[in-house]
Amino acid sequence: MKQKKDPVKVDKRLTGASNIDEQLQEILDLVFRDYVQTWYSKISNDPSFPTELRKVFNVVITNFASRFVTALGPKLRFKRSLFSKVSLIGLLPGTATISFL
Repeated sequence: MKQKKDPVKVDKRLTGASNIDEQLQEILDLVFRDYVQTWYSKISNDPSFPTELRKVFNVVITNFASRFVTALGPKLRFKRSLFSKVSLIGLLPGTATISFL
């Protein structure tokens, strides 16, 4: 009796932001469909190579996102904080009214 193999689960989290992760996963799906599967399906039916390659792509993107946040995170937080403070005091166009929830 043949044992049924469970599909390999790949962690879909890449950046920690679900809206960005969904878009990146969609791009990866298209890249794998159009570039990897087209030539690999002619060589083999074994799914191990595409699965491992997908894991490598996920690790590379996750590491890049982590480094990006580490390198630019403080600068981005400062700009966001500065923008919110400036808009609270009404210095930016269209921010003359302040509403607190």
